[in-house]
Amino acid sequence: MPMLVHLTPEKNVPTIRRSGIAMSKWAGGVYATPVLPNFVVTHQWLRELKRSHVLTDGRSARTMHGVYFRIADDEPVQFGRYNDPPVTLPAARAVGAFMAAPDPLGFEIVVPRRITAKEIHRIRKLPQNMGWRYSPTNRTRWFCGCPMCNPSGGINARRKREQWEREGN
Repeated sequence: MPMLVHLTPEKNVPTIRRSGIAMSKWAGGVYATPVLPNFVVTHQWLRELKRSHVLTDGRSARTMHGVYFRIADDEPVQFGRYNDPPVTLPAARAVGAFMAAPDPLGFEIVVPRRITAKEIHRIRKLPQNMGWRYSPTNRTRWFCGCPMCNPSGGINARRKREQWEREGN
């Protein structure tokens, strides 16, 4: 039975302890990554989710927690790199594919059902400074400073937009 981790803002922890993890409105399931020997790869989504997870009052989530749970080996899950079409595989094969990937950054697993409170193994506060922002290969890709990709009010938004405009874009 593979152990998976779901990352969530601190404000959701009491509800998850009581009722489990609800399905995402967008994916039709629960986003997770497998727990691997490499702690950073396991929790790679933390910085991006922290950056992009806006709370109902308009603020970003400051503290993220990991919700660890187990599912059956043969349970079907969706597996793939974000923004690519997912493949449906048994959970154990999806974890194997995750581990065998030459660059596992950006991969995700979606469990197509809610996770009950009884299935949760542990909830843990995580170090808040690991993972990637924007994309796993951000340092090797060209930066887009357009208003859609770099909205005003973001961290260093004006500086990034001015640099992008100076470069002739």
